[in-house]
Amino acid sequence: MPFLKVCVALYDYEANTEEELAIKENDVLYILEDDDPEWWKAKLKTADPNDLHIGLVPSNYVEPLPTSGTVLGLYKYDATTEEELAFEEGDTLTLYEQDDPDWFLVGNGSHVGFVPGNYVESSAGQESHSHDDQQTQEQYDEDYAEDQQEEDQ
Repeated sequence: MPFLKVCVALYDYEANTEEELAIKENDVLYILEDDDPEWWKAKLKTADPNDLHIGLVPSNYVEPLPTSGTVLGLYKYDATTEEELAFEEGDTLTLYEQDDPDWFLVGNGSHVGFVPGNYVESSAGQESHSHDDQQTQEQYDEDYAEDQQEEDQ
């Protein structure tokens, strides 16, 4: 099953038990389970995908990773591993990361997973950047509302 969501750590957290996962501020986490509102099971993003750093993290120490635009599915893709995301030709997917030119991290509204980079293309008018360069949708909405208030005055 693909990930439920992808988040970024807001703060450092030192694990207190073997079930918990130590995280550092700005670590990227793939959320595997979020049944408990206070503790989420997460996999830490590492340079080596074979490193399995999985454990519980406090949900209030993370926030959703800002998106980097959208991509359009060029062909139907059937996932071949648990971390991949299946999609149909023509599906619009939310882009989270494209660190690896061969595999992009995308979401379809209910799950997040990896897809082959050559099966998708950037949607018209969208540019892809790292999450450090992007505003969250909430920040964008707040800025837009402030701009509208200034124009109305």
